[in-house]
Amino acid sequence: MKPLGGSNMNKLSKLALSCSVGFLFFFSLNVVSQEVEEVVVTATKKAESVQDLALSIQAFTAEDVSENMIENMSDLAEVVPGLIMDKGIGSGAAYSIRGTGSYGVGAAVVGAVVTASNGHSYNSSSIADIGFFDVERVEVLKGPQGTLFGRNAVAGVINMITARPTAEAGGYVEVEAGNLALAKTNMHYNLPITDSIRTRLAFTSKKRDGVTENINTGNMFNDVDSWGARLSMDVDIGDDSTLKFTYETYESDDNRNNIGTSFCEPHPLYGCSPFTLGTPNTAADSRGSTAALFNLIGALNFTADKNSYEGAAVVDTFKKANLNREPVHQQTADFATVEFNHEINDEWSMVAKYSYATRDYFHMNDNDYSVAVQPFPGINPNNWNTYVMVRLFWWRGLWFL
Repeated sequence: MKPLGGSNMNKLSKLALSCSVGFLFFFSLNVVSQEVEEVVVTATKKAESVQDLALSIQAFTAEDVSENMIENMSDLAEVVPGLIMDKGIGSGAAYSIRGTGSYGVGAAVVGAVVTASNGHSYNSSSIADIGFFDVERVEVLKGPQGTLFGRNAVAGVINMITARPTAEAGGYVEVEAGNLALAKTNMHYNLPITDSIRTRLAFTSKKRDGVTENINTGNMFNDVDSWGARLSMDVDIGDDSTLKFTYETYESDDNRNNIGTSFCEPHPLYGCSPFTLGTPNTAADSRGSTAALFNLIGALNFTADKNSYEGAAVVDTFKKANLNREPVHQQTADFATVEFNHEINDEWSMVAKYSYATRDYFHMNDNDYSVAVQPFPGINPNNWNTYVMVRLFWWRGLWFL
């Protein structure tokens, strides 16, 4: 065999260069031929293309919400980098964007992320449960937005824009069924009353059997039974003014958990070891938490050196739990808004808004996620020796240990 000469090498190099140039030219034409979809958002309180805004914003159209199966805030956190949403003990929900947020839940806690519906501030816990139905768009603004959305928008804003009534009558009904007796319904219907008055009714419901077994009672829990409805009305006042009214209600009555399963490696000093993840459905060692002190002060135990959960059954699966009783989850939420828009000219507009919300929430949960093996002995007046001994040590100002 003869080695390739210089001329042959030059020919191969020219051929490779020609192929590369041709491929790049074809690829460039293909990219140019693709149209970039324009998404119009209202992040700055007026309709603008998301490409024209110097903001870090992610917008999901109704089609995006459906294709990505974004039903609620938890699903939204799965597709938005830097967004975290967690349910808290009680009725709260905590949000963070880019690592900044308020994880406490209470009247004295100021949130760092504003949740809104059509630009109206919406209770963060209510909107977490209601989810997204019949929406036109969902916008997530990252970074401080206090200029337009108030002091709570330190980390960002999550704004849900609901679909508005149209001038044409019609709608759709979507029904979904699955295992565990799952039944979901989504529908909307547009009903124009006159040329200047348009209405829209949207409805959603979801039912599902329980997915978790309580090995202590043998019952199934973590089911879903909820529904929501929204009535929207747009009234044109002249050529330049529109009055928008929106009212929605949501109800749920089931026995789902408010937060997920806790993981714990019992530790006599820390309660749960901060160094290891541990197993799910495991209660903290009662000797290593403030529970030991309060049990002693309340005379529920005669010693702080006692772990009430020692030997308790542990199930290391999400499909089972060991609880004293199943949780109870009941909620009714109402949210009404009125918005007046007046176009002054091509550059200026006047917007006046008012919103009113109520929420009735009840949730009971076994927050230690276990069943104590050793009951509280308490103070038994029939046991005179124990009773006198405890009172004697209290009288001396000492604790009986």
